[in-house]
Amino acid sequence: MYQTEVEVFSDLCYYSLTTLLGTQTLGEEYCDIVQIMSSTSTFPSLPRRSALVFWHVLVPYLYSKGSQELRKRTRPQQHQHRPGHRLDVNLSEDLKKEPSQAMILKGFVQNWLPTLQTFFKTHGHSAHLAVFYFFGAYYSFSKRVTGIRYIFNRKLSPGEERSGYEVLGVLIVIQLAIHFYQWRRQVAVEAQEKKAAELLAVGNILGEKAAVVEEEEEEKEEMEDDITQTTAEINVRKCTLCLDPRTNTTATPCGHLFCWTCIREWCQNKASGPQ
Repeated sequence: MYQTEVEVFSDLCYYSLTTLLGTQTLGEEYCDIVQIMSSTSTFPSLPRRSALVFWHVLVPYLYSKGSQELRKRTRPQQHQHRPGHRLDVNLSEDLKKEPSQAMILKGFVQNWLPTLQTFFKTHGHSAHLAVFYFFGAYYSFSKRVTGIRYIFNRKLSPGEERSGYEVLGVLIVIQLAIHFYQWRRQVAVEAQEKKAAELLAVGNILGEKAAVVEEEEEEKEEMEDDITQTTAEINVRKCTLCLDPRTNTTATPCGHLFCWTCIREWCQNKASGPQ
């Protein structure tokens, strides 16, 4: 649960017993290097060594905890829907109450801060290490901030040359170039996928609209068929003499259908049947 705090405490104890007391660390003793002030070429004073330990051990821990707390505080809260209150009204009221600068800060903390942290931990540290291998100064950011660098204190034998680490710097630069190429390729792929998703979404919307139009046309055709069938049924049920729906339907010998009163009046006035 407190693994990070234990590691920070152990590092603080280690550098307090070595750098803070003015002695070499195990790595410095193995490589025969000592720390000096870059400006005066003298051994760093106690305040400067204390600042170095603070920047090297405590600043990364405090920054990590601070960024976590900042993201937690700026995390958007979920609004609960209460009876008689609309959710969109609550959100709009909150947005009106919150200043625009605070909204921009929240967006930066939530969207960009984790990305910048990851970029700095991977590529930024590697680039700074490559610069160290090329120029041999300021191995870490803490040493660059405090102005403390290393010098080689072992006497070289006759004909012996101090080995350089420029090859390591070249390898780190190549590694960074490969990472940059992969990142650009990933960005291009994500852009293509996003464009394809947008086109698919547009196609789905057009397909839904086409389905709705087709359904409306089918409903319209069904209504027209119903109207046509209703009109035909009404025409069949009409009496050709009074042109109204038949009452007391009566059939003549020829098979035609008429109202009983209409055909009786017709037969009383005319000798032949209606055509």
